[in-house]
Amino acid sequence: NYHFLFSKQGMMRMRADQEFKAPGSWVTLGGSPAGAAYLEKKHQAGTGFLETQSCGDDQKKSATAICAKHLQETRHPQMFAECVYDICQGGDESFAETAAAFLLPLEESSA
Repeated sequence: NYHFLFSKQGMMRMRADQEFKAPGSWVTLGGSPAGAAYLEKKHQAGTGFLETQSCGDDQKKSATAICAKHLQETRHPQMFAECVYDICQGGDESFAETAAAFLLPLEESSA
């Protein structure tokens, strides 16, 4: 049983592990009835749970500036591109700060 995830960088195939399948409904797992209704509506419509929005030129320019403040585009181009994408999708500066924090041990070890 496989699920396919599509991203800006390409497609990734993930296996659905049955051993981690949660028994019961969203409500029996501690979720709200409103949440259960929302999930059921999405399931019935066949729409994805992850919805993306387009990033306009001004928004992309702003996201690029925020990421450049915390990350080196030339040293970590993949992380930089993901940072810009995340901020375009509604993230804030904390996303860039977190990415920089993950890269800090790599920076320190290569110094």
